[in-house]
Amino acid sequence: MNLHDRESRGDAEPAPIAEATAAAIAALDGTARQALERIPDPVVIHCGDEGRIAFANRAALALAGLTSEDEVLGASVFAMVAERDHSIVIERMRLERATLARLPPIRLHLRRANGEVVEVEAHSTYYPETSETFVVARDTSEQRRIEGTLRELEARLALADRLSAVGTLAAGVAHEINNPLSYVSLHLALLREGLEAPARCGECAPVVTEAREHLANVQEGLGRVRTIVRDLRTFTRSDEAELGPTDTNAVVTSTCSLVRNELGKRAHLVQALGALPRAHASDTRLGQVLLNLLLNAMQATPEGSPDAHTITVTTSLAGDGRVCLEVSDTGNGIAPENLARVFAPFFTTKLGGEGTGLGLWVCHTIVSGMGGELSVMSEPERGATFRVLLQPAARPAPPLDVPLEAASVEAPRRLRVLVVDDEPAICEALVNVLDLDHEVTVAGGVREALAHLESAPFDVILADLSMPDGSGVDVLAWLEARADERARRLAFMTGGVLDERTRLKIERAGCPCLDKPFTIDAVRSLVEAVGRA
Repeated sequence: MNLHDRESRGDAEPAPIAEATAAAIAALDGTARQALERIPDPVVIHCGDEGRIAFANRAALALAGLTSEDEVLGASVFAMVAERDHSIVIERMRLERATLARLPPIRLHLRRANGEVVEVEAHSTYYPETSETFVVARDTSEQRRIEGTLRELEARLALADRLSAVGTLAAGVAHEINNPLSYVSLHLALLREGLEAPARCGECAPVVTEAREHLANVQEGLGRVRTIVRDLRTFTRSDEAELGPTDTNAVVTSTCSLVRNELGKRAHLVQALGALPRAHASDTRLGQVLLNLLLNAMQATPEGSPDAHTITVTTSLAGDGRVCLEVSDTGNGIAPENLARVFAPFFTTKLGGEGTGLGLWVCHTIVSGMGGELSVMSEPERGATFRVLLQPAARPAPPLDVPLEAASVEAPRRLRVLVVDDEPAICEALVNVLDLDHEVTVAGGVREALAHLESAPFDVILADLSMPDGSGVDVLAWLEARADERARRLAFMTGGVLDERTRLKIERAGCPCLDKPFTIDAVRSLVEAVGRA
């Protein structure tokens, strides 16, 4: 018969155990008892093989949820230990008696008087002379909770680090894709211009018409690729610290296009976009908030009936003049007792492993950081609506009026254009686009461009922002260091994501920037605007 069996059967306490317990209690004189009571950690002394409790200090009683030592004196220590840990205590007592060695601490679950279970770390020492075991415990429930929170934060930080790496990779991929997109787009546009010329013979007309149709299909597909890359760049821009005029509807369109297929497995996605002023926000931050809210709406919508559910993204102008963005779903809704807690960190109603409880808290933090407000309205089984309110962006100063006479005084002339790009195909495409109206010189990098600038005048300098031997910003710095008037004739091209330092330099210099892939009209308009300013 083991110790647990005897205790659970409630057998009468053997006389030797009763005597040992009484002897242990009597042995605690006033000074020793006072010293043990002053120990802040729970202390229990139990006797004999049955583990009968001879002493429990105030900290031990408080941990057990008891008020008087009389409630435990003479009882077995197993009465305080959760049943799942009885075998651990039995094995511990056996080892202590067999080895008489000081063993490492063990983790136990204690059952309080109200049924609550707390976790403790217990250090015990067995004294064979008196058959007593001296136990000092420490409540580790709070420590375990903190450790769990730290593990959650570490997992979240690791995820954020991976997402950052993915974002950096996406930015690089966008740059590499945008270069070929640019010259393919420009050559297709040139081809289309050629096909739009009247056919010289009647026999060619059907062939030209068919070629135009094929070309239109190719350009449509190219436009879809361009849109995908543009949407990816929205989530990889390094503008986390910068707020400014943000096109909320453009952010909605980009974000919805990225998740439409995934959301379509649960619900029908609807966009209802109103006329809006630009919001004081950040494209990246607002896109992150909207993406989280859309995924949250998807997870709140039951699987299996996508035609029966709707996720709606609405933009409008609120009554107080703020920009309003709402995400509504027809899912399970939120219980009233949880409405006030949905934005609290680590709060989640999802099953274990399905959520960290940080998504909505992150959204609330981001929106608050942009000077906005995030709120929720919901009824159980009737879905939920999350509302983002943002301040409108400050209106820019109106442009200076330019008299029509001043714009038409100078007769059109051929401009001298320097194209700086390490991608030969882009340089070739830009030459084909511009050389009918202008004189175009090509440089394959920064060093070659500076050599041209030292030896020849240029009306327009069109420089890429990412090349093996430097950047268009290096060309700008070279010109500014020489107080060269051509610094005002500089325009940039980029197919990647601008870091904050580069973006600020470009803004300070007032240089326009052309995003790849660009159109023929965009290139020609930019060259005309810079060269004839």
